[in-house]
Amino acid sequence: MGFKKRQLVYIPEVNATSFVLFFENGDTGLSWSIHDYSEWGKSNKKGKWNEEGQFRLYKRDDYRWTADEIRDKALYSFDAPATPTTEHEFWCERISERNRQHQISGRAETKPSTITASVAGLKSTRRAAKEIIDDYFDRSDSTHNLTALHQQATLYRRRKEKAGVSLPSVSRIYNGKYTTDGIREAVAAVINELVPCSRHDLLPPGETSRRKRRKEDAST
Repeated sequence: MGFKKRQLVYIPEVNATSFVLFFENGDTGLSWSIHDYSEWGKSNKKGKWNEEGQFRLYKRDDYRWTADEIRDKALYSFDAPATPTTEHEFWCERISERNRQHQISGRAETKPSTITASVAGLKSTRRAAKEIIDDYFDRSDSTHNLTALHQQATLYRRRKEKAGVSLPSVSRIYNGKYTTDGIREAVAAVINELVPCSRHDLLPPGETSRRKRRKEDAST
């Protein structure tokens, strides 16, 4: 799919009060780790900490998910740099920035009983793709239409996975219709330079992902 192995993700099931760092090992989708720096320096807290008590560390023994399932569960996800996970201050700063950007900071005091309602509210108030794209056009100095956006997204995707983004695909996103994860990721990466945006933000209203929907359909 062309996803980076390291991503900052917001998964309420892991931490409803902060982004965390997701790191995939190899290509099987079965080896990964999640690094939670939200309470760095508070090693007296209960929970799974790494050996030095520097951050909470979760692996597949803790959550029986594949890497693709983790990406599906993330309400927000952004590519992360290949900075060592031991650079705690660096990651704390990056995560704090994302928390502020998406107004997740300050949810640490949220009662567990209200977390589900809080997440449901976040999903229901998600802006439509058209609104996000129009906001980007208003802020951009050079990209003011779908043609220009598709050209920028194509440049991004070709650098990552040698694939393009068609103008009809961008038009589908703009009009609230489904496109693949790879296309939405490329478009979101361009938009995110000026307006906070992830590939999940560009899904049609009420949609999660085709992969997740197929699994839900198969279970019913």
